[in-house]
Amino acid sequence: MMYDSYFDDFFLMGPNDTASTPHWWDKAEPLWITAEKQGLKSALYWWDGCQVKIRGHKPSLCKKYKYVGFAWPNVNEDTKEALMNALQLLESNEIQLAQIYYELVDFTGHKF
Repeated sequence: MMYDSYFDDFFLMGPNDTASTPHWWDKAEPLWITAEKQGLKSALYWWDGCQVKIRGHKPSLCKKYKYVGFAWPNVNEDTKEALMNALQLLESNEIQLAQIYYELVDFTGHKF
């Protein structure tokens, strides 16, 4: 959780509504926005922030982040399906950038 005194607002990652408030995302430019501004198409899967229009831009494809903790019984199958879909889109040149968020990697990384 973060607090912004200028907006008197708290940021909580998705699925909270505050994660979609543009002012939390306007001070930096995510990689997918840079790509889109250069005419490259991007696809993001479960990446928090991809649902937000940042300075007038969004990724070409966004599967919105969904927090489920460890109650996502099909996480490996869903991730494999997203990976296969992203690879197909890359191979057909429909997109040039793909990002897939995998909760376990993030969770493990925060241990260190």
